[in-house]
Amino acid sequence: MPSNRRRESDQLSARKRRPSAQEWEQHKDFIAHLYTNEGKKLKEVRQIMKDLYQFEAGESTYKKRLSKWNIFKNTRRSATKGEKLTSPPVDNSTQGDE
Repeated sequence: MPSNRRRESDQLSARKRRPSAQEWEQHKDFIAHLYTNEGKKLKEVRQIMKDLYQFEAGESTYKKRLSKWNIFKNTRRSATKGEKLTSPPVDNSTQGDE
């Protein structure tokens, strides 16, 4: 019986291990595509990655990776640090010309 427990434990640990940095890089483009181009929610991206590649990581880990890669859905946050976000210029030249 101990061998069965070990086998079950090995299977669980294999499924629950954290993806390596190399694995994240392998899937970076696909994760970014799902999240930004297809507009998938993070929960959906995680499920797709789990179903297709057995790639499992927590929500906070995904958020950290996306941030590290400068991948954001909200374009206001996509500006680099220190860069000012400005509103588009307003054309006032047509006002009051009548």
